Amino acid sequence: FHVCLVCLLIFSLRDWNHAWKPAMFGLCAALTFQIVAGFGSFALQSTAFLEPLEMKWPGLLDPSIRGASVVQLQNGLRILRAYGTLPHPNILGGFALICLLGPLSLFMSDQKIHVPALILYTLGLSLIVFTFSRSAWLGVAAFLFILLLKPKHLEWRRVILLIAVSVITIVITLYPLQELVFTRFSNAPVQTEHLSTFGRAWLTEQSLDMIRANPLFGVGIGSFILKLAEGAVEGAIIEPVHNVFLLFGAELGILGQLIIAALTISIASKIIKAQKPKAILAGATLTGLGVISMFDHYFWSIPPGRLMLGFVLGLWAGQLANDDE
Repeated sequence: FHVCLVCLLIFSLRDWNHAWKPAMFGLCAALTFQIVAGFGSFALQSTAFLEPLEMKWPGLLDPSIRGASVVQLQNGLRILRAYGTLPHPNILGGFALICLLGPLSLFMSDQKIHVPALILYTLGLSLIVFTFSRSAWLGVAAFLFILLLKPKHLEWRRVILLIAVSVITIVITLYPLQELVFTRFSNAPVQTEHLSTFGRAWLTEQSLDMIRANPLFGVGIGSFILKLAEGAVEGAIIEPVHNVFLLFGAELGILGQLIIAALTISIASKIIKAQKPKAILAGATLTGLGVISMFDHYFWSIPPGRLMLGFVLGLWAGQLANDDE
């Protein structure tokens, strides 16, 4: 039922391409709020300052709390990743990537350089760094790569300026955190990283087993974790596999995999052919989300994630229809 509602959202935004402008201002407002919450929690290493808002997420967290998402150094020091107001830093990374579309659209569309939009973009980029979400980092790289492929359809001077600002922002933000970044990408003997790697590998094996056992129709939409819990030992990781394409195959079988493969190929071909700036920006964002989906599951497994994906798909489809006129 929720998937059907998301489809209606996509069709609504597709047929109302004038929703672009208010959507961009909404994304800028959302990004500003998450920057304040994310920077605050990372700087203070606690989410306690958000308690007066009485939100369910992220809850009261600090590095000492079991289950809090942290980056741990070899000496045992635990650093709380930026949560914003979301349940996990990875989700904040994906949400912030979507929100970057707002300031970027203002920056690329104004006749003069839109300095406030550029500043908001750089702060949003830094926020993604502070999430330490590797999938979101790859998503940003894919986003910028698509823009580089379209210089003749965008104002190339602004694209060069944007890439230069992005590189400088990332380098300046990462340099003081280089030891933490090394932990995320190296094979250092850090318990949290080893547990994360083992958990993802084990979930991948379980998804492949489910696909082999139920190749035609899968275990049922939304039933991956239910099936996983049936045969799991106590203390096992019960969560969806961190790959939307494997999750589709496990839950919907061969039919689901064929559907997502066809949609992916169709969307990719249209992103490559897009010529109008708004369609290119939305397509670049969608590309970034596609990369994230190869390493995370929330765009399919949880309702807010499906709404996020549906929102971008709708904006992209609306601008694509306008692109074809």
